[in-house]
Amino acid sequence: MDLKQIPIFSSLNDNHVEKIKEIVEEITIPKGSPIFKQGDFGDAFYIVISGKVKISKVEDGEDKTLALLKEGEFFGEMALLEEAPRSASATCIDDCRLYKITQKNFGYIMLLNPAISLKIMRFMSDRVRKSSVVSTVAEKEGKIISFFSPKGGSGCSTFAANFAYGLSMNKDLRVLLVDLDLEFGSLDMILDAKHDKSIADLAKEVEIKNFENISHYLASACDSMKLLTAPKKPEEAELVKVKDVKEILEVLKGYFDYIIIDTPSSFTDHALMTLDIAYRIILVINSDIICLRNTRKCFDVMKSLEYPENKIITVMNRDDNLSSMPIDEIEKFIKTKIAHTVPNEYITMRKSTDSGVPFLKQAPASPITAKFLDMINKIANQNLQVPKVETNFFDSLKNLVMGK
Repeated sequence: MDLKQIPIFSSLNDNHVEKIKEIVEEITIPKGSPIFKQGDFGDAFYIVISGKVKISKVEDGEDKTLALLKEGEFFGEMALLEEAPRSASATCIDDCRLYKITQKNFGYIMLLNPAISLKIMRFMSDRVRKSSVVSTVAEKEGKIISFFSPKGGSGCSTFAANFAYGLSMNKDLRVLLVDLDLEFGSLDMILDAKHDKSIADLAKEVEIKNFENISHYLASACDSMKLLTAPKKPEEAELVKVKDVKEILEVLKGYFDYIIIDTPSSFTDHALMTLDIAYRIILVINSDIICLRNTRKCFDVMKSLEYPENKIITVMNRDDNLSSMPIDEIEKFIKTKIAHTVPNEYITMRKSTDSGVPFLKQAPASPITAKFLDMINKIANQNLQVPKVETNFFDSLKNLVMGK
């Protein structure tokens, strides 16, 4: 790697580059070997030419990974500038080639060109700022709400997307939506959220699970909320291990107030893990007899898992007069109370899904919006209001004729 390709040296002229080449030492360190250890005297500054370097620190008897550095990044400058022992350890996780600059030569480089000093100070400031942000956000204790349905096609994904969007209407809340239907997730289409990276890419590419690394894999959706999308191909689902998902969620809980998870309609290992750690489980059902039979089976499983009753909130979608069973009969059949009912607004929901806009945003005057916001308010203890909509004379006449 040429010195001018390294960000802190990019502004140097050729004469300065030649002078630095005379004083830097290129070294090779095998995989797994330490470069320096926490508490060592700081006698050199390093730049990664190739390979990866792990920076870690022992706190409360536990070895915590702070960063994973790659080609072009530098480390070890803090001990030189502060003339203090190393505050962390550096270990090669690949066979590494490094530039080593001794303390004496480091001082010479700093004097050689003020731009180098400024760049190093800027990098250090940026690291401190990021560390400060992460520790501040980590004080949050985000609540996980998992959406589950015992039968596909019940509207579970649409409900999860709109629930997350509804919470994001409160601008004081940080909201994340996670698509854990790993084979056939559709939240990116439901919300028209385009992103190159998915949860499969995150699991495959990121070894160090911290917010700084994870954040690059979160898509922006509907103004202020974030979305972690499902794999783009069904075969990529096997890349996403339960352990990885759990670690990712633990990190993100420290940053978001609410994490809404859409799960597949089966008790996969991933689904069971998210149901276990969820603050609330929203069970989305409809009056279809097959769905009701599956709901009974679902409650038997959840009972065996010893979930407290108040953890599970049953929501009836497409509530209308077409069902052969009234609500009270359905409750007897599934052996549980239905907490919320959502009216059958198939056309509204279909338009919402096809256009990639939540129905809460697209159809504020629809009865389903009022019902859904009321449900969010009660479950999440919010005070969200139905957006006011200005209608002209013809809209008012149409609503009057249609009984709205």
